[in-house]
Amino acid sequence: MNRYVLTMAALLASVGAATADPLGEPGARSAYTEADCARLHGSTAPARSAADSAVLASLPVLNSAQAARLRGAVGADVVWWLRRQGALNLSTLPTAYHEANHAIDIALSSCHGGRAVYVFDGQTYVTELVRGRTAPYVVAAAGVPAAIKAGAALRYQTYLVQTPRVPANDFTTLLDELNAYVGAAAIELELTRSPLYARFRADGNAALDGNIGGAADMMLYVLSYLKVVRTSYPDSYARIRNSPLLLAHLQRLWSAAEAMLKEAAPYGSERGGLYVYPIGALVAVHSAPFLAELDRLKIRHDSGARSTR
Repeated sequence: MNRYVLTMAALLASVGAATADPLGEPGARSAYTEADCARLHGSTAPARSAADSAVLASLPVLNSAQAARLRGAVGADVVWWLRRQGALNLSTLPTAYHEANHAIDIALSSCHGGRAVYVFDGQTYVTELVRGRTAPYVVAAAGVPAAIKAGAALRYQTYLVQTPRVPANDFTTLLDELNAYVGAAAIELELTRSPLYARFRADGNAALDGNIGGAADMMLYVLSYLKVVRTSYPDSYARIRNSPLLLAHLQRLWSAAEAMLKEAAPYGSERGGLYVYPIGALVAVHSAPFLAELDRLKIRHDSGARSTR
């Protein structure tokens, strides 16, 4: 089973039962070949079944360039993930976009000789670092503060304990997780203005630990990884440090994540909103030792972001 399937199955189990929707059975998941490369670089949709088209037409209309790109290029993956989760709600829709983001990134990587590729904010960013050339990202566990490990056990266990130690799960994949979480977090924020937000609360859900919380955790895992590889895996660190296109995307994601988290603050569950806002992770991220990891790579950051709460 795909590692992402295992990951999301574990995380979704913590959200609670979804309200059933007549989405149909998942069926076979889409596969992408070299013939799809040109199309995937844009938002051109392939031929779709009437059932898939009907599901896509039923989704909330979003201003998100990311959502538009994913619906156009890999809409079948968005539908497949909704069907697999068995519902259309505030939890499952951002998850479907998150997972479709992984699908297009992996497919485009194959179109570029295995180099890491990231679709973000509707654009395609090709890097120079080939997937599988850095240490497995589970090594980041050694750099995560003990209090965070205890306080966010599910996501920590899923990503940094249970993830297989295989070449594919390296820094490029960890960055792909940050990419997908930040992109889907922006969709979660836009959905606060949709009926899905009110309906989720009406269905008895008090909070959602989704992509907004996950983005902050991934920021921490990225910094923990950089700290560990700098001290223990110098070859991996050198590959990252000498990959300007990869670092440019890390900068892009970091700036977007900081802006998103500021916007998300009023929707935190402790302020009456539905989204779990990970204060502990953000305090750790903005501590001097972790910010130093960004400074070493000349990644700009907001050192005062932790005080926005």
